[in-house]
Order: sequence, then structure tokens, then C-alpha cells
Amino acid sequence: MDDELGIDERNSGDETTDAEEDLIATQTEKNIYLQIDSKFGTLDRDDFKKKMCLELDAQNLKDIRLSLHDLAKLEKSNYPVARIVERTVRCDSAPLDERLAEDIFILYHFLAGDNNLSELKSLASRHKQRTGMHDSSICASRVSKRKETNKQSQRLESEQEQVMQKSECNSISTLLNDKDDTTATVDNLYKIIDLKHFIQDSIQQMKDDIRNELKTELDKMRKELHARDVNYTRLQSDLERYKEEEKKLSKDNLALRMSLKEKNNQLEDVKGNQLFLQKLLEDKKNIIRIKIMLLRNARHRLK
Repeated sequence: MDDELGIDERNSGDETTDAEEDLIATQTEKNIYLQIDSKFGTLDRDDFKKKMCLELDAQNLKDIRLSLHDLAKLEKSNYPVARIVERTVRCDSAPLDERLAEDIFILYHFLAGDNNLSELKSLASRHKQRTGMHDSSICASRVSKRKETNKQSQRLESEQEQVMQKSECNSISTLLNDKDDTTATVDNLYKIIDLKHFIQDSIQQMKDDIRNELKTELDKMRKELHARDVNYTRLQSDLERYKEEEKKLSKDNLALRMSLKEKNNQLEDVKGNQLFLQKLLEDKKNIIRIKIMLLRNARHRLK
């Protein structure tokens, strides 16, 4: 199924205009849609979803769903989904592959001409896009890779046709000039067939290499995006923790200031009491001095 939904477009032109490049960028999605139409188009909703889940895993279903979403954005002006919702494993809902297959069923029938705009609302993401810059760069990279893949396939197929045409012309010329040389003609035909097989195998190998490279790049981008999301979540958690610590420090600082103010007030009270005691002591000393003087005067009079 993965190979059937791969890149298999053929175009014999040597060059593409700017308008044709945009068309080439959609050939992969269009081919996926046509393969789905061929294999699943006649099935009802339940059989469509069952067969999808039997033949494809969740990751393949995600890729197909995203391709149909991109195709709808490019081909349907009334397509209402700006950003498709992210489906994840959840304990309180249907299995992930069934929900993805349901999305694919809705997208396929919309592309086929059904007026199912109300069903498409379930595909729209309700959350703001935090990493829009990364998503848009991934999308741009994916379109660029697809353009490059289709251009290389287009160029190789054009070279194949040129070689085939040249070989066929040489073969016809040989047949006309050497009608009596049957053995040589058969040998030339075998060489042409071998050459054709060699070119076809080379093109297929290059397509496989490009497809694997694209898959590797996409997997790498997904991992980087996941790592960025994890890092973002961790930073948010750290920020919340720092805010809580700041609140706690503010409370502790306020309590410390109040305690310091209270200690200062107590110190002022102690200083006031100390002055009062010093004054009281001076008064006591003066009274004692007066009493001593009076006592001395009394003794002097008695003498």
C-alpha cells in the first residue's frame, strides 16, 4: 500500500514553467487521492475505515490525511480548514487509527465533490499555532522536496524516452538496411530491451532513494519539532516555578521588613527606658547627696 501511494507521475517535458512547478508540487497528493479513489472509493464509510485500518498503520494514515489536507487547500477554494487538528492517542475516545481513517474518509469525499462542509469542521484545530514558523518551514521544505523529486523523475523519464526513441530509430534503420541479417536484428532488439530495463530499474532506484531521503528528512523534522515542543513545555514549567518562588520571596521579604520594623521599635523602647533609668538614678544620687549634706550640718550644729 505504501508503494501504491508513492510518487509515480510521468511527464515527458524537459522544462517546467513557474505555473507548472506549482502543479508538479501537487502531483504526489493527487496521486495519493487517485490511489484511494481506486482502492477505497466504492466502499461505504464503515468498510472504508476498516480496510484503511487493516492495510495501513497510524503513521501512514497521518501522512495520507496531511496530503489530502494539502491537496484540498490547493484545489478547493471553499475548503474551510486552515490548520488540521492533531490526532493523538486518548483513553476516552475511539482508537487513533479509526479517527484518522474517519478524517481521510471526510477529506476524500470532499475532494470527490461531496458537500460535507459540516463534517470538515471536526478537522479544524481549535488551538492557536505556537510553532507556526516551524510548521510553515516544514511545509515549505516538503513542497520543495516534492518539486525536486518530480523534476528529477521528469528529467530521467525524458532521457529514457530520448534513448528509447534513438534506439528504436537505430533498430528500424538496421532492419531497413540489413533485411537479410536476421540474427543481428534480433541481437539489437535484445540490446534495446535490456537497455530499457536498465533505464527503468535506474529510475526506480533513484525514486526509491529520493523517497527514502524525503522520509528521513521528514522524520528528522518531526523529531526536532517534538524536541522544541518538549523544551517549550519545560521552559513554561520553569517560568511558572520561578514566578511562584518570586511570590514566596516577596512574602518573606515583607515579613522580614515587618519583623525588622518591630525590632527597631523595641530598640527605641529600650533606649527610652535606659534614659529614664539614667535620669531616675541621677535623681536618687542627688537626693542622697542632699541627705548627706543635711546630716553633716546637723552633726556640726550638735558640736
